[in-house]
Amino acid sequence: MLNRSVSALNYFGGKEWEALLFEKHHKWGHALNSSQAFAVNLFGPARFFPDVAKSLWSALPAAQAHPNPDRVVVHFEYSGPDEDFAKTELGEAGIPTQIDVAVEGIFPDDIRRMQFIEVKLTESGFGSCRGAKRGEKAPNPAPERCGDLSKILPSPSTQCWLAEVEGQGRQYWKFIGSTTSGLDTKADKNGGCPWKGGLYQVIRNWALARAMLDRGIVASVNLAVCIHPGNHAAANLSTEVSGAKCGGCL
Repeated sequence: MLNRSVSALNYFGGKEWEALLFEKHHKWGHALNSSQAFAVNLFGPARFFPDVAKSLWSALPAAQAHPNPDRVVVHFEYSGPDEDFAKTELGEAGIPTQIDVAVEGIFPDDIRRMQFIEVKLTESGFGSCRGAKRGEKAPNPAPERCGDLSKILPSPSTQCWLAEVEGQGRQYWKFIGSTTSGLDTKADKNGGCPWKGGLYQVIRNWALARAMLDRGIVASVNLAVCIHPGNHAAANLSTEVSGAKCGGCL
């Protein structure tokens, strides 16, 4: 663990590279095993060199359908086209959804397509919903509701603790359950909400992407997970979803 005063030592390019975070440092961003620092060190060169950025785009899933952008821009801790977008669209209070790495391909006629990337160095999971962990204090205990997706889907605003209580009410279900989402939400192997553990960060990324698509800000968004080759734990879900435990199903 580095002292916070020398956290720039975590980055190949020192303070110049650390500045790419625009002071959106994670709580443990000064740790030597920080996934945030790993993301900047891995994708940082594409931020500074246009040719590298285009080469990166060509290696991403987004390029399979949309190759050869005119220009590529790499963002770190991305929350949408402006600082308030995620909070406003997703109903978030405090720290908004932040994409570890967002690669933006800009095509003719200013058509924009994006690749969202969630990065893990040593972390074994993708977060868990606060409702499932803290909702015991709610009048209608959250763990009981989180355990039955069939009750949540018809009325998430009253049956999902996160949507009902947290902040002004999170709006994730508005995007997850919309007819345009393209997402078929299925319960985990115990019949519970699949987002309550293991896939929480991924679905928040999905919701932000869907919000941007619905607003016409981007023409397409691909989601991906980048895991260090030595991190075998993060490649597996702790609970089966749709019959799969492999992280590859993301």
